[in-house]
Amino acid sequence: MLLKTTDDILNYFTFTTPRLSLKPVDHTTLPFLAKLYGCSNTMHYIAAPFSYVQTAAMLNTMLRKQKQQQCDSLILLLKNKNSLIEYGISGMPYIDFVNKKAEIGVILLLKFQNIGVALEVMRAIVAKLIALEIKTIYMQISPTNKAAILLASKLGFIANTEKTRYIYQYVVNTKDNKILKG
Repeated sequence: MLLKTTDDILNYFTFTTPRLSLKPVDHTTLPFLAKLYGCSNTMHYIAAPFSYVQTAAMLNTMLRKQKQQQCDSLILLLKNKNSLIEYGISGMPYIDFVNKKAEIGVILLLKFQNIGVALEVMRAIVAKLIALEIKTIYMQISPTNKAAILLASKLGFIANTEKTRYIYQYVVNTKDNKILKG
């Protein structure tokens, strides 16, 4: 499958799963993003919480690049398909269509963790990336984040033996159908 424009990419990554509705974030999602990125509990394994201004700057940079047809990251808003309650975000903090690699991740509000939401959305995103012939898909996980390590394992990711600056990389061989079988 060939996605030629940023609009093609944004449309491709607007989809549903059995429980969720996913769509790329836009300026209207800034209040929710600020709530999520500003929470020390949800950001515990990722980074220090962001201020509202930092969150707005990150979102504006991503949206500006998309307008310039430079889609190198994509954040998806996760909502309950029926109630439209916002659960969190997922997506690709880094995506390279030329070299066919992508980093994926998920951040959920605490009340939506450990109920299978992350597995459902990550499985769907990996399947979509495989359909785009992305060859390397990875997650960057803190070695103390047991839930994320378990999620990576359930998805068929394997630990990279090289330690990065302060996190481990988990890499998936996109030929492994374990991810798609569920």
